[in-house]
Amino acid sequence: MKKFLLIVLIAIFIMNLGLVSFASGVQGELTVEEGADVYITPQEELDLYAEMEAKLKLENLRSFPDGKYKTLSIPVFEQEENYYCGPATIKQVVHFLNSSSDNQNTIANEMGTTCNGTNMLEIRNYLNNNTSENYTYRGEVTNYYYTWLNFITTDIDIDKPVILEIDTTNIDSWPYVTEGHYVNVSGYDTKYSYGEIRITDPWGPGLGNRWYTMEDVHQANDQHWRKAIIE
Repeated sequence: MKKFLLIVLIAIFIMNLGLVSFASGVQGELTVEEGADVYITPQEELDLYAEMEAKLKLENLRSFPDGKYKTLSIPVFEQEENYYCGPATIKQVVHFLNSSSDNQNTIANEMGTTCNGTNMLEIRNYLNNNTSENYTYRGEVTNYYYTWLNFITTDIDIDKPVILEIDTTNIDSWPYVTEGHYVNVSGYDTKYSYGEIRITDPWGPGLGNRWYTMEDVHQANDQHWRKAIIE
C-alpha cells in the first residue's frame, strides 16, 4: 500500500512539473541580454504623464463614465510557436484594421523575430508600416495608473487595439505564468466598481477573449521591465 501511494505521489509531482512547464512555456519578447532595444522615455513625456495623472486625480475621474462598455471584434490567431506571441498579436491587430494580414512567419521575418522573441519597438514599426494608424511606444507609462488607463480606453473608443507586454507572475487570475508576453486589449467595462479590461490572447492557456480586473491587467503590464504600451 505504501509503495502504491509513493507511486501516486511521484506521478502527481511529475504531472505538476509538466503543467508548470506548459504554463511558463511562452516567452515571446526579447530581454536586454537577448538584444532588446532599451528605450529611454524623454523627460518631457514623463512630465506629460504626470500632468495628465494630476488632472485626472483632481477631477476624480478615471477617464470614462461609469457604466460604459465597449469591445472590438479582434480576430484570434493562436501563435504557431511558443515565441511567436509578437507575430500573432500583430496579426490580430492588422487583420482587425485591414481585414487581412500576412501569415505569422512573414510577420516574424519582417520584425526580426528569433527563437528568443520579438523586440517591442519592431512591433510599433511594423504597425506603422502596415496600417493607416499611427502607433506610439510609451515607456514607463504604467507608473501613472489613470494616465495608462486613459490611453487604453481612449484608443478602444476609436477602434484602435492596444498592445501590452505583460509579466503575470503572482497574478492568480491569469491562467499561466510568464515573464514576457504580448497581448491585445480589445475592450473595457466599467459597469462594476472595480472595472474590467478584455484581453485578446494568442497563447494556449489564455487563448481568445478573457476579462480581467483593470488592477490585474495594470499589475501584469507594470511588472514587466519595460512598463510600456503601444497605443
